[in-house]
Amino acid sequence: MKQIIYLLTILNFNWAIGLQGLIIPSNSKILATAGAGIASNLYPELNPGIKPTNNSFLQYSINQWLGEIKGNNILYRWGKKYNKQLSIQTWNVDKLELRGDSPSETPIETFGAHFVSASYSMSCNLNNKSYLGFLVKTNYSHLFTESLYGITFDFGLGLPLKDYLNLGIVIRNIGYENTNTLQANLPKEFGIGTETKFAFIKTSILTDLLYTNMQSEFRLGLITDWKWLNINLGSSFSKNRNANSLGFSFDYRKWKINSGIYFHENSSILGVPIFIDICHYL
Repeated sequence: MKQIIYLLTILNFNWAIGLQGLIIPSNSKILATAGAGIASNLYPELNPGIKPTNNSFLQYSINQWLGEIKGNNILYRWGKKYNKQLSIQTWNVDKLELRGDSPSETPIETFGAHFVSASYSMSCNLNNKSYLGFLVKTNYSHLFTESLYGITFDFGLGLPLKDYLNLGIVIRNIGYENTNTLQANLPKEFGIGTETKFAFIKTSILTDLLYTNMQSEFRLGLITDWKWLNINLGSSFSKNRNANSLGFSFDYRKWKINSGIYFHENSSILGVPIFIDICHYL
């Protein structure tokens, strides 16, 4: 039985409840661009070095990830001189089946897996030419008898090169994880990205290159900045996975609703992730 528990733990860590919970998109805007946007000033989860904003807001996300993993994310963004954000994210999956050393048709029992994290980020303006920021995140995951907890740091830099071109650099998941029986390897990331703006159609093209655990991934995204309805698109390309995503944003007075959907090569087996955000400007 111990071998089965250990196998289930490893599988669920790999499918985003444990360590991979650090790199699941936290909201639909990030999902809809397939994670592209290091230079876009969208969210500190992409790059903590973002511009200060005059519009404080609250946002709540309802998310469904791979394999019926469900989650929520709530965040509060504020600050004019220093851009600050506080967020809490949870992920849960229920009715995982536990079987004995000789698997039978009927499981011994069912159990769940849970992941929760809280993060705080802040960025500042450097000589009105660049933006430097950090994000600190605490994490806790529990699966059957296994628990994992730790703290990670992200650091980012945003560089406006031209009126139409931004550059972003980010380092993610620097820190440690502790667990009572498993060896935890953090999925550290280094990324560089660009945002090219086409003012005449109010559209931006996002390009990112990331290195994670000695593997590279290229991400391409498109976002619009229209008045009422906006479109977000994205694609990611790596050695082991290719995926596409899309989403829409609708603005009405002080309210915004975002949606995102993610298509991948194993959609028929693991399902199609769908995220929805509700945002209120203060």
